Amino acid sequence: MIVVIGTLLFLMGIYFSFVYILPITMKYLLSFGNESIIPMLSADKYFSFVVLLTLGIGAIFELPLLMVLLSKIGLINYQLMSRHRRTVIFIIFVITAVITPTPDAFTLCFVALPMVLLYEIGLFGLYIFDKIQK
Repeated sequence: MIVVIGTLLFLMGIYFSFVYILPITMKYLLSFGNESIIPMLSADKYFSFVVLLTLGIGAIFELPLLMVLLSKIGLINYQLMSRHRRTVIFIIFVITAVITPTPDAFTLCFVALPMVLLYEIGLFGLYIFDKIQK
């Protein structure tokens, strides 16, 4: 069951990366060109960029599963993560501000909101896991 959920979350992350993040990122990166500066893409650089981006976003989408596994080990629980919700959301926005390639707030929120949603899904998983444990 964990393998199926992990695979589905990873595939959702890859889909999100290809459909939403990659077009915005490429548009921004190619916008640096003008008449005197022509952006030149090589296949190997483009391919490695796309692979790293999609694998990174796919790994980020594993957050709910990671939260449940850490709860199973005993490192976190629902009460702890719920009590520190504001801090975690702030940290998500800070991390997103660092990893997004564009400086605008739209892209920041566009990447951070799915991460916050994944955190909330993980929190719900922790809640269910804690109820099953008791």
